[in-house]
Amino acid sequence: MVDREVLDRRLARIEELLTRLRQLAGIQREEYLRDPGLQAQAERWLQLCAESVLEVAAHVIADSGLRTPTTHRESFRILAESGVLEEALARQMERWAGLRNVLCICTSTSITTSCSTSCKTTSDRCRRLCRRWCDP
Repeated sequence: MVDREVLDRRLARIEELLTRLRQLAGIQREEYLRDPGLQAQAERWLQLCAESVLEVAAHVIADSGLRTPTTHRESFRILAESGVLEEALARQMERWAGLRNVLCICTSTSITTSCSTSCKTTSDRCRRLCRRWCDP
């Protein structure tokens, strides 16, 4: 069974990071593009958010006794196959795993400016599903 306390801590971290990202999304585009510090903050917070989501997936997979994924993307495929995630959300989360990989390898302002809209949708759906995992 998924440890509710561990899951709640990880979800709180995701919410904290998404709050910071939403604050950055309120900054004028021109200001954001002129300020490498703001770009670095956005990239780092996106990376940490994606990694936190991957930690939640790994925790659920391990505690549920599901097969071990060979890639980050596969984590969400396993959760979908086992009925833990809806297929559409699994595909969206697979893209988050890809984003994490990109952010770990390179930096791109176009990545950070295009991701702000998906943060809220992902957060709401992830939170709802994580609560369902904890309540058998």
